[in-house]
Amino acid sequence: MLRRFHRGLLGLLLLTGAATAVAEPPGSVVDTLCRPTFELKDQPLSAGTAFLMETGVAKQPAVLVTAHHLLGPMGGLSTEVAWNDVPKAVKRATCKSIRNAAQTWIGMPLAIPGAASFNNQTSEGLRDIALLAVQGSTTVKPLKLAAAQPKVGEPVWLVAQLVSGAPKEQLLFRARVVRVQDLALNYLVDDPAGTFELRATSGAPVVNARGEVVAVNLAGSRAAEGYNLAGISINVVRKALESVK
Repeated sequence: MLRRFHRGLLGLLLLTGAATAVAEPPGSVVDTLCRPTFELKDQPLSAGTAFLMETGVAKQPAVLVTAHHLLGPMGGLSTEVAWNDVPKAVKRATCKSIRNAAQTWIGMPLAIPGAASFNNQTSEGLRDIALLAVQGSTTVKPLKLAAAQPKVGEPVWLVAQLVSGAPKEQLLFRARVVRVQDLALNYLVDDPAGTFELRATSGAPVVNARGEVVAVNLAGSRAAEGYNLAGISINVVRKALESVK
């Protein structure tokens, strides 16, 4: 009787562990990451992170997505480039793959109506996003946009390479959704050692367990439990993608 009880308890524990285990996103999501360099009239500007994303448009199947605030003081410029001036101010952008040093994508800037730094928002609300039309084909599969926002408490992953505090080859960082808004998503990145340096992750994707984009990372601050980050929601990304059409 005691043996049967122990076996039953062990089986229950195994079942409970299986139910609570969370699978990570597909490893291929990290292949979409790159470091953008914007070719401006006066100088090149290297800042932040970008990633490949599918558009659903046959003539322009992929774009590079990043944060608009990189084209301003937060990226190293004296003034911010207005959204309608982006195609004139930026000749093009080259984006070197983080995973594959031999892979570089070329992107032509698009004007995203109302795009602005999260510190310089217009009446249209939070639209801190920049898109670059990818030139030529790519063997890397672009990320898809999630159909719906995640719920509070759900696990998500920041896909990025940290400046310090983690191995360069680690590109997935688990987080937990703490707030969901129409235009923004807040998530707490697990950082038990308190060593992560999240500088240069602006524009990085945040994905769910299926590898679908649920946010584009913008900024954050250290919290007692980890790193509290905020990104633009899928609603903002979806509206920006309409510019491609």
